[in-house]
Amino acid sequence: MKKLFYFAFAALLCCGMSACSDDDEVGSLSDLLGSWTLLKEVYIENGVEDVDAEYAYGECVWTFNEDGSYVVVEDGGDTVRATYQMSGNTLKVTEDGYTLAVQILQLTASDMVLQFNDEGDLGRLYFRRYE
Repeated sequence: MKKLFYFAFAALLCCGMSACSDDDEVGSLSDLLGSWTLLKEVYIENGVEDVDAEYAYGECVWTFNEDGSYVVVEDGGDTVRATYQMSGNTLKVTEDGYTLAVQILQLTASDMVLQFNDEGDLGRLYFRRYE
């Protein structure tokens, strides 16, 4: 009986050590909900990041709603209304029938980094929680 206990404990320990780590996970849907101010857009070519645009705090605000819709409001009045779906570390955004799968690299209560590959253009969007 003692050997069976030790064998079961060893098996449990091995399973626990080989389980997926939390390092691969990003924040949850509740972390995404609310308003985010876009800080900068970066494009990546041959592994080199090139800042395409930088924004002042509040100049471009994305708001993710519980109903699966989001709104982007830029300083100057331009407004985009679209939808999203979040599954794991993928965010699918749809606007006017065009869907783009965006990878969530970081999602915390205060910061978000999204990476996209749109027709060969690799880029990242950096956000901070807008309050």
